[in-house]
Amino acid sequence: MVDKLGGYIGLKFEDVVCGKLIEDFGGHPLLMRQMCSYIHKQVKDKRPFKVTKTNYEILKQRFYNDEQGFSKYAQMVLEVLENWYQDEFQMLSWLSIGDVDTFKGLAESSPGYVAHLINYEIIEKSADDYGFKIEALKLFLSNRNKYKRLNLTNEDKQAEISKRRNAIEPQLRKIVKSQLKASLNETEAKKKVIVELYGAKEITNKSSINYAEFFEPTKHKIYLNTLFELIRKNWEHSFRNVFDTTVEIFVAKATLINHFRQPDAHAAKISNADFQSFRGAMEWLEEKISDY
Repeated sequence: MVDKLGGYIGLKFEDVVCGKLIEDFGGHPLLMRQMCSYIHKQVKDKRPFKVTKTNYEILKQRFYNDEQGFSKYAQMVLEVLENWYQDEFQMLSWLSIGDVDTFKGLAESSPGYVAHLINYEIIEKSADDYGFKIEALKLFLSNRNKYKRLNLTNEDKQAEISKRRNAIEPQLRKIVKSQLKASLNETEAKKKVIVELYGAKEITNKSSINYAEFFEPTKHKIYLNTLFELIRKNWEHSFRNVFDTTVEIFVAKATLINHFRQPDAHAAKISNADFQSFRGAMEWLEEKISDY
């Protein structure tokens, strides 16, 4: 069917691509149709055009990453479960991140939940094992829930803390740079940054440096804690509207996130309670800066 319909618009699909479409999207008509439509829109070459496995994998990744691509349609498929069957939706989230024991535990006590998911054609059962029928939904949910796994080792906790801190730093640097400049003007913003990095005595010596350069970590030591301090000290005129909360709440969140930065903290055992506190604070900050 895919090859026949593709022929009308000049697309010829390799047999292996048709197989991959079924494997990745579980034969779900909406998802397969949207993937094929995306391929049609992305292929700019002269028609007829042969869609090879290589072409398909590249375009599939773009489809996954496009905000108007797969995530939009995945949300549509999952919306009913998320809104009306929250226990089943939670089970899917556990399965997507490999928490099979928790999934099976609820499956044994509530077999109706599993039956619902199987009938919904999202998962399938083979012997005593469960897996996603729609591989693309597994990827979507695992990315969405990648920081919700439980029972992590201390090394896993350290790795997550490091990865998430490193991920937010460039975005936060960009926000601080633009907000200070917009609310003060470049000259005054530069003074604020110089004072935080080098002290007030260095304002004259470093005033000739380009403002944007101060935000290059390879040239100046403007790391996460520095950014947090610049936000705290310039809260009212530059950052209150960005974070839409009080400075006290921001400082509390920043303190939790910054607590594990020291090498000795990395070597220490991180309790589950501390780790969940870190996750809560980090999720709050990630959400606040996601639109910038």
